[in-house]
Amino acid sequence: ELDSIAARVELSNDKIEKVDREVAEVKGVVDGLVTKFAQMLNKQEKSYAATEIVRVRQELESKFGHYETVRKNMLGILQANDLALVKEETISQCSEELMLAAPGYWLAPALVALAAWIADNPSLANRAVKEAIKRDNEKTYLLFALICRRAGRLEASSQWLGRYFELQDAHDMRDTVVSMIDAYSNRLFGESRDAVCEDSIDNWMREIKQEPGFMQRQVEQWTGIFESHLIPVSQEAYPSLRKVCEESDRLLYAYARVNNMHTVIGLFMDIMNANENSDDLIKAVDNCLYSLVKNYDSEEYPLKQQEEFYQEVINHDGDVALARRAVDARRLPADQKVNFAERLSKAAMSSSSSGASATFRKTSLRLLEKEKVVSTSFKKYARDTMAARPNTVTFRINDWRVRLRSEADGNLVTADATVNHYKSYVDKAVATAQEKLKPVSVLGIVIAALALVLMIVCAVFAPSNGIATVFAVIFAIAVIVGVVICIRKVLDVKKKKQAIKDAGETEKQNGEALIRRAYAEYLDVYSYIKNDGSVFSAETYQIESLK
Repeated sequence: ELDSIAARVELSNDKIEKVDREVAEVKGVVDGLVTKFAQMLNKQEKSYAATEIVRVRQELESKFGHYETVRKNMLGILQANDLALVKEETISQCSEELMLAAPGYWLAPALVALAAWIADNPSLANRAVKEAIKRDNEKTYLLFALICRRAGRLEASSQWLGRYFELQDAHDMRDTVVSMIDAYSNRLFGESRDAVCEDSIDNWMREIKQEPGFMQRQVEQWTGIFESHLIPVSQEAYPSLRKVCEESDRLLYAYARVNNMHTVIGLFMDIMNANENSDDLIKAVDNCLYSLVKNYDSEEYPLKQQEEFYQEVINHDGDVALARRAVDARRLPADQKVNFAERLSKAAMSSSSSGASATFRKTSLRLLEKEKVVSTSFKKYARDTMAARPNTVTFRINDWRVRLRSEADGNLVTADATVNHYKSYVDKAVATAQEKLKPVSVLGIVIAALALVLMIVCAVFAPSNGIATVFAVIFAIAVIVGVVICIRKVLDVKKKKQAIKDAGETEKQNGEALIRRAYAEYLDVYSYIKNDGSVFSAETYQIESLK
């Protein structure tokens, strides 16, 4: 019967394996069909994208073809080294008809105005400028500020820039504005100071300052900036302190903050002492001009985004998901409103690898420090760093615990006193452990005493009774055994006590070495924090030299 059951089980296993193979085969067929279906869908998506991209481009050409012509003509004029050398045919193309051909596009009348100015046609230039301002005053003001600066008409460029600044919202400030402030502060728009520009910059900060909690928010923002440069103390550093001191994490965090304060001051000094390269700044301003001209108009963006997406679908062989991720990776997130002070803070501490110039960061720091934003934030960070240092210090080894510095008096217990306290603790622990060892063997005493009594009894009857004599000898031997047990117990206890004493001595030696190393490390850390605290006092803040 067992053989029959085993045969049925084996048959069932064979059937299960067969079913598994069939399921795997079906899964393989299904996976193949799914892959083919996905490939078919991708092929259809790619074909659809190829059709749609043609449609989108045709729509762009029909609706905004003149926009591209305007941009090319404007770039052609701007890229000429001398505006007087611009080809006459280029100027002749920039007539009033071009404004009509691109209705609503601000750059078209701006191009006509520039061409009319070169051709010495003030009447047309004035009409075109008014139309450009009507269509987009902010971009027009910035464009002509940059063009006049490029043409060497610095007084006019400063006036155009002042109009551009007047339109800015202190609560919604863009990087471009800070770049223009940088260029203006570094005299790229002329040596003379334009009152409108100066007033605009002062008014932005004044407006932001009037908001409740302004300085607190700035301090919080700058604290985050400072903390971003903090490097924790290496786990390999101060091993004994970490092992013994209960407050080691807080202490080493304060230590890292002091190091970070040096790092931050070094960064500020590097920014302020960096060599100013006017060529780089001029190039950055010219790039702003080219970007302003080349950027697509808001009306074009929906179609341009469609064109970009369909092109990615084609590039990824119809995989819509991959195409969407590729587009999203390049597309900037929706802009959040950032006020003037926050934009300056972001610009001030942006890395050079991000493309921010030294003058760009220097200008941002100076504008912030006019309102003592940076120094106030740094002083607060310094005070918090000193406060982060624990006022008490406690050493612990197993159950031994001692407070080396109390918050009440702040006095520090010496290393010798700490070691003696630990040795005393170990000595007490050794004594307690030794006291628990009893040198008396109860079993040995009982055996010896009972055997002695019985031996005496037997000895009394031994002369008249031979059996009693035998038992007397046996009990005598038992007495000896009991005595031996007691002696061995005494010797064993003595040996154990010596072992406990030796272990205690080893513990004291190891503990003393550990305590002294930890104590020395503590003094090193604590002294570093305490001594550097004076470096960051209110009278010696180097950072105040930024203004």
